[in-house]
Amino acid sequence: MARLGRLAALVYPRPVAEEAEAERIREATRTGRPLGENGFVREMEQRLRRRLLAGKPGRPARGRVADGTPEQLCCPEEIGI
Repeated sequence: MARLGRLAALVYPRPVAEEAEAERIREATRTGRPLGENGFVREMEQRLRRRLLAGKPGRPARGRVADGTPEQLCCPEEIGI
């Protein structure tokens, strides 16, 4: 089946605009993210009450308390120190 696709690409080359659109569809399919304008995706996020756009990669940053020092994960007295 893959050979047929390559043959079709040689016989019926796509215009650049169609290829760019096809690549956007492939990317959205590969990542599982919706394909559409930002306004549409934001509206879908609100309706579904879930995040659809990718966030920043990596682990979330630790929180900070009001004075700017890093928040402790637990209190020393809780673990017997």
